Amino acid sequence: MSGADARRTVSDLMKRLEEAEDTIRAIRNGEVDAFVMRAAEEERVFAVASADGPYRLLVERMQQGAATLSSDGAVLYCNQRFAELLSTSPEHVFGESFGRFVQAGTRLLWNALAAAERKKETARERSLSRGSTGASFPFTPRSARSGRTSAGSP
Repeated sequence: MSGADARRTVSDLMKRLEEAEDTIRAIRNGEVDAFVMRAAEEERVFAVASADGPYRLLVERMQQGAATLSSDGAVLYCNQRFAELLSTSPEHVFGESFGRFVQAGTRLLWNALAAAERKKETARERSLSRGSTGASFPFTPRSARSGRTSAGSP
């Protein structure tokens, strides 16, 4: 192996180590709720066990749709009801941009609300329309500290 190849290999390994250490730090600090892993051509969600189990059960079984979004609008979690409102399964929602599910006529509102959340501005609950059925989802920005936003159904 040449010196240049060795430097590239070390650089690559250092980047991978840094990413692994960041992941471990996030898990230790309670910043990770679940992992999405690809196995045998399908994505599977593995939840991290913690004391919030009863709360998770409540959210999963409630009749209102609920989703947790990252600060950039990616769906980190949604319950079964939320996915049903979108006529799909939770596995097809996880990791997707929430904007993908926002009707074209309300995308500007969604973008403005998401931008306000990123700037740590406050906003009231808003309704966002979905698809051709016109169903609405209340949108309530949460603390910008958490880096998460909630979107759900009435």
